Amino acid sequence: MKTFLTSIATLLTISIHAQKVLPLHSNEARVYDGTYYKDLDNELTPYIGTWKGSWGDKTIYLELRKIKEPLTSKSGKTTYTDRIFGERKIVTSNGSVIVDRITNFSQTDPEFFGPFTSWKDKKTKLLEFHPKDMCTAYVILDINFLNTEKTKLSLSSKSDLLSLGSPTAFDESKCSKVKDLTQGTNSAILNFPREIVLVKQ
Repeated sequence: MKTFLTSIATLLTISIHAQKVLPLHSNEARVYDGTYYKDLDNELTPYIGTWKGSWGDKTIYLELRKIKEPLTSKSGKTTYTDRIFGERKIVTSNGSVIVDRITNFSQTDPEFFGPFTSWKDKKTKLLEFHPKDMCTAYVILDINFLNTEKTKLSLSSKSDLLSLGSPTAFDESKCSKVKDLTQGTNSAILNFPREIVLVKQ
């Protein structure tokens, strides 16, 4: 009898602490600690991989990975969601590497993450680009597949450079490039074009 009760108690404990798995875009109102919004339909799978494109005399590589991202609310609850994280590498025509964040891919603070759905157009997917060493500046990129095989995609930005946080986000004492940043999006400064087509490798 004691063994039976111990088994029941163990099962109850496992059940209580089991992770609740929901679809990525679940509308369930109640959120439990440990809830995992999982990409059950493999919606994010086509994005995964290394993408390559040309920008003038430069070659851009963008590596996208699906990451289980932990998110902690103000109430202290931690949930998880599948997200696409991305890092870039830029190489000039003579082989010089200008930027390389792919070699040390960040699973916690990447330059690219998403995709998100545009509130203006539910069919439009967006990717946030947070270039490092740019204070809290970021750019919103439209991300679209260009063929049915989903081996070619476009990234484009219609907006100017944005800033997160307070007006001090572009404080010159904290950001050496503040004068350039306050003039709006500049592809040369960001080391990323306003529009590019990438092909999956």
